[in-house]
Amino acid sequence: MGEYNGWANYETWLVNLWIDNDPGTYGRAVEMARESEGDKYALADQIEEWVEEWAREGVEGLAGDLVGAALSEVRWAEIAEHWIEDHYEEEVTA
Repeated sequence: MGEYNGWANYETWLVNLWIDNDPGTYGRAVEMARESEGDKYALADQIEEWVEEWAREGVEGLAGDLVGAALSEVRWAEIAEHWIEDHYEEEVTA
């Protein structure tokens, strides 16, 4: 699909936007980043599992398939790298 607002694609930007704009999900992402020890791939897997569970809750049929298709486009490592840069590295250098 191409870049979107500085992110790999729309889906990646949108997932990060949802994480970033809710105090509960923001706090959880900060916590995960700080516990990641800077391992972006482990954090990416953790974020992917978390978001997929959250996004698919109560969604079935066609809607579920569409959610799954959109989530398959998300660049999870890019999101993880963003959170590590903003919150893990901040913790380490503090």
